[in-house]
Amino acid sequence: MMKTKLRLLTLLIAFGITGISQSFAQDLHRNQVPSLVMNSFKKEFPKVKNAEWEMSKGLYEVEFKISRMDYEIWYNAEGDLVKMKREMRSRDLADSIKDSVKAYYKGYRIGDVEKLTQNGRSVYKIEMKNLREDFDVFVDESGKIIEGYIWD
Repeated sequence: MMKTKLRLLTLLIAFGITGISQSFAQDLHRNQVPSLVMNSFKKEFPKVKNAEWEMSKGLYEVEFKISRMDYEIWYNAEGDLVKMKREMRSRDLADSIKDSVKAYYKGYRIGDVEKLTQNGRSVYKIEMKNLREDFDVFVDESGKIIEGYIWD
């Protein structure tokens, strides 16, 4: 009897977790993406072939790669680009940004870099590493370190 209750509880938890995760994000076939959104995407990225779409928090999110770099873009239902995250090589960072973080975080090297754009403002998420630790730093386009930046 106890095993049956435990199995039932496990199943309920599994279904509950699945239901919760599905309420946050839903995979979409490209035919399910509104034409306004698809047209905006194709205008900006005409050569992208293997894009994956999903609906999350009322926005259409598309993920794809260009030259082995990851991109994630969120559009509203009117086809406006709301925010974008794109992976980039550290060597492609402006020298002013590299110099700023290296001066501020002596003894660390730059790891992964992402450019985050929202509301017309770009911020760089830069992973700083040494032999013992790594952490993320947010820097604006002028190289100024941003404390407490939250990418939602």
